[in-house]
Amino acid sequence: VSVVGPRPVHPKKSCGNITDCGTPAGRFRTGHDEVDAETSPPAALPTVPAGGSGSVSWRVTAPAGTLTEPLRALPYRLAVEYGPSGAAPVTVAQPGSLYLTAPLEPGWLTYTNNAAVFGQLGEKFAVNGAGNDLWRGTAHFGTVYRKGALTPGSAVVVRVDAQDNTGTWARCGIVVRNDLSAPGGAGFVNLAVTPGQGVVLSYDSNGDGSLDTYRRVTGVRAPVTLRLRRGAGTAFSGEFSLDDGLTWRSVGTVTAPGAAAVADVGLFMTATNGGSGARGTVLFSRWSADGARTGRGEGENK
Repeated sequence: VSVVGPRPVHPKKSCGNITDCGTPAGRFRTGHDEVDAETSPPAALPTVPAGGSGSVSWRVTAPAGTLTEPLRALPYRLAVEYGPSGAAPVTVAQPGSLYLTAPLEPGWLTYTNNAAVFGQLGEKFAVNGAGNDLWRGTAHFGTVYRKGALTPGSAVVVRVDAQDNTGTWARCGIVVRNDLSAPGGAGFVNLAVTPGQGVVLSYDSNGDGSLDTYRRVTGVRAPVTLRLRRGAGTAFSGEFSLDDGLTWRSVGTVTAPGAAAVADVGLFMTATNGGSGARGTVLFSRWSADGARTGRGEGENK
């Protein structure tokens, strides 16, 4: 059984898909709990032939009330009852979550290939997503970013308030690329904190569009403030602070061949779950570009 999503929750339909893998024709029934959901007929499939498939849809209504955080998980448990005709049914349950998100302010764009969902409430951001890895030929991540916002001599700062531990190399922080909407592009750099590998400055050292080299400082976890500076040419410098920007420690300075003079930059996350399918949530705040805090689109001083 699979659920279409996750995505921001408004009144909508989702689908559970059932495929019979060679058993005799059988009956199927679905049920769900923990969310306010209304099943669209049919709620059950009287029969599914061997090798055939069927689907059941339901509509989920977002709960009333005002969000106090940028993202709220709505967990559910989808139960499927099935079995050959005339035999005792078997019940299989699959847990999951839908997500209620506050909308991003104008000026922010998103990109995801890890099924990420994004929310913003003032200067607070939240990203929930999956992702197998972010290294060499695998680049799974989700980002909320600003188009062409990083130029030589500029810097961006973000605080990682909390990070779910979905893997020792799970990463979240600041990501840069010539075009973040174009997979495989040059100028690929990210400065990230991890649950078990410290703060890492990863970059594409040969311009082929994949991350292949890194610098790191171990022993650091969220919460932490990250700062990425753009130097002359294709140079980037990563730093972190454990006292909200009073003092900074360098992670390193690297060069990314092929980096354009004007690049996209944003906050990002990847679960780096190694293929387990695990999802994680990261909470961010205090995004700023050259000292201007942003919570509403193009940025405001606060």
